[in-house]
Amino acid sequence: MRGPLVIINQTRKSRHFAAVGAAIVGLSVFAVSGEVYGADEPAETFYAENTELTIAGGHDAGSGFDFYMRTVAAAVARVSDLEASVRNIPGAGGLIGDNDVFEATPDGTTIGLLNFPGHVFAELTGAPGVRFDFSKWEYLGRVAAGPPVILVAADSPFQTVDDLAASAEPIRFAIEEAGSDAFYGAVVSAKAFGFAATNITGYEGTSDILAAIMRGEADATFLSYGSSMESIGNGEMRALMIFADAPVEALPDVPLASTFVDTQEAKDTVSAFGHIYNLERVFVAPPGTPADRVAYLRNLLMMAFEDATLLDEIKQAGRPVNPMSGEEVAKAVEDVARQADQIRKILE
Repeated sequence: MRGPLVIINQTRKSRHFAAVGAAIVGLSVFAVSGEVYGADEPAETFYAENTELTIAGGHDAGSGFDFYMRTVAAAVARVSDLEASVRNIPGAGGLIGDNDVFEATPDGTTIGLLNFPGHVFAELTGAPGVRFDFSKWEYLGRVAAGPPVILVAADSPFQTVDDLAASAEPIRFAIEEAGSDAFYGAVVSAKAFGFAATNITGYEGTSDILAAIMRGEADATFLSYGSSMESIGNGEMRALMIFADAPVEALPDVPLASTFVDTQEAKDTVSAFGHIYNLERVFVAPPGTPADRVAYLRNLLMMAFEDATLLDEIKQAGRPVNPMSGEEVAKAVEDVARQADQIRKILE
């Protein structure tokens, strides 16, 4: 048993953990198999006695999401006395891992990293095997979100989104797997912008997808801008538009998706879609985790997200990092929930 939780960066401790007391109005009680979590033990005491935190997710080792899990786990160990380990639970497009974390013992020792867009799309389309409810998670914070782009080869005849709509043939989208967030992204894009599209699935990762476009066996793909930056930078690919609320600093010349729609229905579609992707990489705790432990973990993760070494590692990897607090994420999820019926209708 290790000693009390020690915060290494005192300035962050005073800024973040001071909010814990204000955020905790009382203790949540949640019973599983006769055990009541959080009934008697304040979060500070609990984490002084339980110093092992598991960060789990339905992501393959070596994937982009795995990179964030491991980077954050290391940062947690640097800014606190907790030991954070990573558990990969791949399979079924992330559903197995999501289910596993959703049904984990809600005592605050297991948290997860969600691919929120894929998570929500799977639930709203009634994908087989879904046992979670996105409105019931305890949201802890967002480490990063990379708005998606429609990507074509640099020498593609499709210069604008209008060219896609004018095509006599369906636009062939290269996609990793059916049911992924990119799969649904291509479908929604085709509906919102009025072009015919065919999803070609079965590609093994970004490099395989980009190679397929370069070979001419596909016309485009739907990809996060973070995963697109290298191919855009080296002149192989070009982004036709980006699903973001404001121009992205890294891609200042890429037009926003909202500029290509004129009907209110299409604007609502693009807006709803953008809200989902604004929460791309979010950390969660299982439903029923005691409120004081949720507050504690929210503050701990914000400290980790602002850790200088973490920021440097993410920058060196060429990936986005734009933290959002757990409270802000929870509010944004409420907005997504209000648009759930509209999104479900689009995805049908």
